[in-house]
Amino acid sequence: MGYALFSGGIGEREATIRSLIGTDFGFIGIKLNEKKNQGNEDGSKVKVYVIPTNEELMIVKLVYITLNYQT
Repeated sequence: MGYALFSGGIGEREATIRSLIGTDFGFIGIKLNEKKNQGNEDGSKVKVYVIPTNEELMIVKLVYITLNYQT
C-alpha cells in the first residue's frame, strides 16, 4: 500500500487543493473521502494523511544548532 501526505499551509488547510490532487492522481490509487477530505474511502489503494507542520519552530531549531555549533 502506498501513502500520500499533505502538509504545510496549503496541504493542511486547502480542501479544494487536496480534492484536485486526489482526482488528478486517481490513476495511482488515491481515492479521497470527500466527506472527510483527510481520510480514505473503502477501496483506496493509498493511505492519505494530513500532517500539521510548524516551519517556524524548525527554523528556530536549525538557527540555534547553527549558532551553537562548535568545531
